[in-house]
Amino acid sequence: MTGKDFIGSFGIRGGEVGNWLTIKDAQTSLNMAYEAFHDFADVLGIQPGQAAFGGRLSIAFGARGHGKAAAHYEPMQEVINLTKMNGAGSLGHELFHALDDILGKKLGLGGMMTEYSKKPASVPYSVRKLMKTMFYGEETNPGNEETKEVLTDYMNNSMKMDGQYSREPFGYWSSPCEMFARAGACYLNDRLKECGGHSGYLCGHSESCVSVHSLPDGREETIKAIPSGMERTAINNAMEDMITDLRERGLFMTDEERAGIVRDTARARLENGCMLEVSCSGSPAISEGCDACMSYRVYDSCGMLTDDGRIGYNSGEFQGSDMAVMIPKAIDFCFNRKDMGYMILKSEEKRSLFYMVMHGERRYFENTSGLDTETLCNAYMECSLPFVEMERYGREIEIEEYAAIEQGMTFSFSLELNSDEDETVIFDGAKCVRRSMGELTDYKK
Repeated sequence: MTGKDFIGSFGIRGGEVGNWLTIKDAQTSLNMAYEAFHDFADVLGIQPGQAAFGGRLSIAFGARGHGKAAAHYEPMQEVINLTKMNGAGSLGHELFHALDDILGKKLGLGGMMTEYSKKPASVPYSVRKLMKTMFYGEETNPGNEETKEVLTDYMNNSMKMDGQYSREPFGYWSSPCEMFARAGACYLNDRLKECGGHSGYLCGHSESCVSVHSLPDGREETIKAIPSGMERTAINNAMEDMITDLRERGLFMTDEERAGIVRDTARARLENGCMLEVSCSGSPAISEGCDACMSYRVYDSCGMLTDDGRIGYNSGEFQGSDMAVMIPKAIDFCFNRKDMGYMILKSEEKRSLFYMVMHGERRYFENTSGLDTETLCNAYMECSLPFVEMERYGREIEIEEYAAIEQGMTFSFSLELNSDEDETVIFDGAKCVRRSMGELTDYKK
C-alpha cells in the first residue's frame, strides 16, 4: 500500500506525513487508515472513491497536531490530522466533522450543517430531524398522559461534561458539531458490530467519552457524553435517514459527477408525511416567462394520490439536469411553503404489509423490516407469541391505512398470516398465492 494507492482509492485531495514519523510508523498508519476508510464507505453505503466527499478532503498523519487533541479537522483547509501517538480510534469522529462541514458548503451554507440547523430554509430536513432527536425527547405525565418536550440524556450529560472539563465559554461538549461527531462515531461502531465487524482505527474511541465524579454527598456519578439506550437507537435511525438523504442528493460525488446526473423523475418524502413526485414533462411551457414545464403528483402518507398537475419554470434558474433540484419549487407551488423539509427517496422504494389473524383477532402492520414474504413467514413460524414478537418486523396500523397502502402506487406486497384458517395469502397487487400453515411447517423441516 503506497500513498498514491491510498489517495487514488478514496479520491483524497492530498496527504501529508510528519517528519518525526518513522517509515514503519507511516506505513502502519497508512494501512490502518486504508481499512478504516473502506469501513466508513461501507457503513455509509457510498463508493470508496466518494469517502473524501467528492475529492475535497485531505489527510495528514502526525503533521499538523496542536494541543492535546488525538485528532482534529481543519475546516479552512478541509484536512484531518491524526497524531502519531493518539490518532488511532478518532478517524470516524473527524470524518463526521468533515462530512458536516464539506457537505454543508456544498449545500451553500457558510460552514457546518449543524451550526445552521435552526435555519430550516437552508438545511435539509433530515439534518434538522437528527439534531432534534439528539437534543430533545418526550416525557409523558403519568397523571394525564400528556407529553412534553424535554432535553435528552445525551444533551444533559454533555452539558454536565462541560461543567467538569470545558474551558470554552460556549460549551465544547454540548456544541451541536461535537454532539454530531460523537453520535456519528457511535453510529459507525454500532453498524459495524451489527455486521460482525470492528474497526478500532475508525471508531475505537467512540465509547470513551465517559467520566466519573464525586457528588457533594460522597456518591459517585457516571456521566456518558455519548448516546445510550433507546435514545441511541433513535439517533442511529435518524442518522441513517440523514445519510440516505445526503447520498441521494449526490453530495458525496464530485461537482462534475453531480452535475451530470440525469434523473427523469425525483421523489421526496415531505415532513408532513406526504410524498411528492416531480418529472420531466413533454408539454410546452404553460405560463408566461417560462420556457419549460414539469409534472407533479402528491400522495398522502398512505400512498393515495391527492393532487397532480404541471408547473412552468425557467430552465435558466437551475443548473444540471437532476430533477431533484425541482423539489423545493414544487413544494412551494403545492403547499405555499418555502421552508418545508423533505428527504429524497430512492426510485425503487416500495411499501409492504402483513397482518395476522388469531382467535378471531386481527392486527395489521406495515412491514418496516425489509424482509421478503418467505423470510417473514419463517419468522412467524419461529414465534411462540406471534402477536407480540412480530411487532419487531413492522409498524402497527389501522385497517383503513392498510387498505390505502395496498391500493397505493408504492405498494409491493401484502402477507396474510391466518392461524384460524390455517393459511397464508401473498398478494402482489395482481394475484394471490395461498398455502397452508402446514406447508410452512413442512418447508421448515
